[in-house]
Amino acid sequence: LIVLHIMLWALWEFHDCTGALENVVGCVKAQEFFKKYPIQISELGMLTSLVTFFVVFYNGNCFTRYTTLYDKANTITGRIHNVSLWLRAYFESPSTRWNVIRYILASHYVHYWTTKIRNFEWQGRDKNRDPRYPGDFLKLCEDLQKKGVLIHAEVETLNAYNGNKH
Repeated sequence: LIVLHIMLWALWEFHDCTGALENVVGCVKAQEFFKKYPIQISELGMLTSLVTFFVVFYNGNCFTRYTTLYDKANTITGRIHNVSLWLRAYFESPSTRWNVIRYILASHYVHYWTTKIRNFEWQGRDKNRDPRYPGDFLKLCEDLQKKGVLIHAEVETLNAYNGNKH
């Protein structure tokens, strides 16, 4: 109802047969039209019901999406806490802890890279022409080395591996 009210107000204020409508034969200014044919509240009954239904439905859908994402974010937070507690409890050496974290980060990068590659192939895009192509596995490993997630020896080992990169 509020949206309808705003639309009618904008029509009332700004529709005056100027600009693109200037050459339209029989163009009637909005104010003159509504004075000649006033809108009765009873004529808006069905529209009000529809707008109310869609607003409630949309809000319910948005809230469901929000709570789902909120639950997933809290699950991720809990898992991160579990990993940090597990590392503290079972690994005494800080370098070993860091290596475990590096491998977890590298695993996440490879997972997201794989998802991007598969999505790219699924959409049938040309990898030679599209600048959004995430690149090959060697490029991913080099990027991870630049970010400090992998060291040079690990990049060489991964590139020498002939198995499934996914």
